[in-house]
Amino acid sequence: RTGERQFFWLFDILVYPFSGTGLVTLAVIIGYPLLTTLLAAILPMIPPPAGLASLFISFVLTLYFGWYLAECVYDSAKGGTRAPDIFDADTSIGALWSTVSYLLAVYIVYVLPVVVYATITHRIDAIFCALAIWAALLFPMGLLAMVMHDSVSVLNPFFLLGSIFRVFLPYLGLVVCLIGMACLLVLLPAMMVPAAPGAALALDLATLVTGVYGSFLFAHVLGRFYWRYRDRLDWGI
Repeated sequence: RTGERQFFWLFDILVYPFSGTGLVTLAVIIGYPLLTTLLAAILPMIPPPAGLASLFISFVLTLYFGWYLAECVYDSAKGGTRAPDIFDADTSIGALWSTVSYLLAVYIVYVLPVVVYATITHRIDAIFCALAIWAALLFPMGLLAMVMHDSVSVLNPFFLLGSIFRVFLPYLGLVVCLIGMACLLVLLPAMMVPAAPGAALALDLATLVTGVYGSFLFAHVLGRFYWRYRDRLDWGI
């Protein structure tokens, strides 16, 4: 791959999911919860897929989506500009869980502390701010390093801080960009949905669509950061 974009960079990022596998993944991840919700609303006397079967389907789809996002990060880090078409990859549940469990480890170490603290204390103080900075600063680099190295050794904060130091100013720009994207994707559905009957369902749908679509963009931007600064990061990959 050359890593060269086909269109103006902003538009090219926005159409990143528009590949065969990317569009199918979008349709399935959005379509399954939408289908079950619509069936429950239209046919209230006929229960939608429920119980263990529904939980299993949701679990497998979540695993696949997490795994595919990791593939998007990796492919973008190698110069990809569209969601990768993957036909020969191992997509067994064990393989999916292996990747997703590593990503969860990054979340547990760098994000979960601030979530737990905020849930327990319900206040913003010095400890909360410190944990929030810890999460915002190390979580994106941790995700990127985990995808590229596929090893729990990259959870070492000294390794991540060393990497951040080598690309400090560009990385701060990346963090601000990702936080801005997250805020926009949270606020956009609420701004678009009117206060009317059925608004709650519409809001849930809008949140689902923007969340899934935004996850693709997040993965791509994160991977492209490595592509652009791979020499300065010097990870030997």
